[in-house]
Amino acid sequence: MENLKTTKYNDGTPIPNVTIEDDWFELETGAQCDYDNNPENSVLYGKLYNWHAVNTGKLCPKGWHVPTLAEWETLEKYLIANGYNFDGTTSDNKIAKSLASTTGWTSSENAGSAGNNQKTNNKTGFTGLPCGIRDNYGEFRGMATNTQWWISSIYLNYSGYCEYLNYSENGSGRYFASTEFGNSVRCVKD
Repeated sequence: MENLKTTKYNDGTPIPNVTIEDDWFELETGAQCDYDNNPENSVLYGKLYNWHAVNTGKLCPKGWHVPTLAEWETLEKYLIANGYNFDGTTSDNKIAKSLASTTGWTSSENAGSAGNNQKTNNKTGFTGLPCGIRDNYGEFRGMATNTQWWISSIYLNYSGYCEYLNYSENGSGRYFASTEFGNSVRCVKD
């Protein structure tokens, strides 16, 4: 129900907090940060982690894991088949409102989007917050407009899968982000 906020791997090893853009860009090891390097942002939104932190297999608490591509696909299919699309249909992906939080999104006129009539969001209780990302150059962007969660499945050798919500789209989406991106993480119980 919330994004991960840990500063340590599940073996107690600290995850470095990397604040400098060039340092973030050049990392080949795990790191975490607060959006805009402001610790107050992590209280509500959680931390942002690079792919290297996810790929350790030690990011989530013991007994939990970063979801796989198959697990995200299962969630998506379940929600669609069970009427969680904004219009109640059971085909096509129109589940953004059901996953998005009820506040914080940039307003949108697009029917069924996370930013449209936000008080009707979050039918699932997932509470996807628009916490933004840290891009592969170390810059922060997207707060109030989007969110991305790492998927534990890697794509090729230089990018990982992400699940995302955007304020103006009515479905959730998936794409590949370079390993230097800083994204949120949701953990799933083993």
